[in-house]
Amino acid sequence: MADKKIEKFGSIRLKSDKKAAKKYLRIPLAVIIIIAILIVAFNIAGDILTSNISDAIKLIPYGFSQGSGYPYSFEQSTFKKAVTVSEQMGVLTEDSYSLLNRTANPTAKFKVSLNDPKVCSSNGRSVVYSNLSNVIYTYSKTKQINKSECAGVVTSADISSHGAVAACCRGEDSRSVIDVFNCKGKLEFEWKCYDEYITSASLSPFGKYVAVCLIGAENVDVYSRILMFKTDDTTARLDLKLKDTTALKIVSLKFNKILVICNNKSLIIDKDGNILQEFDYSGESPEKIFVDDSHNSLICYGILGGTGYRTIVISPYAQVKSDFNIDFKPSSCYNSKNKIVFSAGSLFRVYRNDGVMINTTETDNIIDSVYILADRVYTVANGSVFKFKY
Repeated sequence: MADKKIEKFGSIRLKSDKKAAKKYLRIPLAVIIIIAILIVAFNIAGDILTSNISDAIKLIPYGFSQGSGYPYSFEQSTFKKAVTVSEQMGVLTEDSYSLLNRTANPTAKFKVSLNDPKVCSSNGRSVVYSNLSNVIYTYSKTKQINKSECAGVVTSADISSHGAVAACCRGEDSRSVIDVFNCKGKLEFEWKCYDEYITSASLSPFGKYVAVCLIGAENVDVYSRILMFKTDDTTARLDLKLKDTTALKIVSLKFNKILVICNNKSLIIDKDGNILQEFDYSGESPEKIFVDDSHNSLICYGILGGTGYRTIVISPYAQVKSDFNIDFKPSSCYNSKNKIVFSAGSLFRVYRNDGVMINTTETDNIIDSVYILADRVYTVANGSVFKFKY
């Protein structure tokens, strides 16, 4: 009888041990699968994904700690610009660049030594530069990853979703220069312009193509010139001159199409220079222009006769995803996937892509700039970043 009990107990224990073994075997197996997936992903997406995953791991502890909450205050006189960096807010001042999580906990703070710094961001990376320096700094969400020297003083910059950086510069032996650095900070492309001034550039997601906007003059007539390069060749794939208009910003779209935002119209152009679509402003100039990480481009301009402001959002696939009017003059704007927010004075309004207004909020301060992250609106006003639910 005792032997049967022992045998039964041994059988139960053996089953239990097998279950435990299977349970613990699942853990290393899951880890192996994850590592294998990451190795494949690294090979496909390269260094930008590596740094993003590294950032995610380093930011895990901040998910369990609470910041002091919004509003987040800074010295108003030193403030330069705020940007969104994935799911975080980036705040640039004269001497620092801070990244804030949803509870205003600074997950990173970088010292800035540039005079009058500027910033742009995309897909978890930020570029800090100055119109008084030839040096640009690239940051992930946790560390400085690149410091690059450009051909001349930087006038504007762009960063692709995979971490390549384009810098428009003043040339020493030319009027202007465009430099393109890969995600590791290595110079991949440089083109010098001797006749015109490069005003803006826009990279394709992987940084393999760069669209460039130039301004020139013939006698007394000002013209714009649009170029597109593959970054392994200094021969332009596209060279288009636009007369009777001044190009303000250029945006790379999918399938080698380009959006050119001008002072009196916007154009969608294909790789052969054909104008696919034109948006005329009817004699008005753009009131606000905003381009998000995914290259959704918002253009807001006054309607002739002063009856309101037309808002157009063009997707990276060269499609019009929004076209509606608002009845007030916006002081700032931001579009994020399927939401658009405008501010005017101390209030902000949130719209869907179809133009339906879904929220109006009156705040206690005059809003300098406005942003959307997930289901929250962030405003910069009076030396602080505020957070609102809508």
